[in-house]
Amino acid sequence: MQIADIIANRGPVLDASETAVARSQIAAVRDRVDRLTAAGPVPHEVATELRSLTRTAEAEVAIDQPDRSRTLTILTQLRNLAAGVAATAGIAESVDGIVRTITGAS
Repeated sequence: MQIADIIANRGPVLDASETAVARSQIAAVRDRVDRLTAAGPVPHEVATELRSLTRTAEAEVAIDQPDRSRTLTILTQLRNLAAGVAATAGIAESVDGIVRTITGAS
């Protein structure tokens, strides 16, 4: 499903329950990213980008009425980056769960 279709079906902003779930789950992903990147099995450039995307996602869902399209775009970038590194596979799965919540696929 394309982001435009999701917006048409679910609206341009996350509702309160989606936002609460996303905030909680993104915080858990941030904790995992921080632990993983501190442990060192991820290349420095990838670790830096993982941290940046995670914090960008956190900042997006911290505002009132987060933009669904921006949130999905950030999470998709994070998932794709994490999926490309064997040590971060669990993070990609966690991000998939957040995306399913936001898209209504859960």
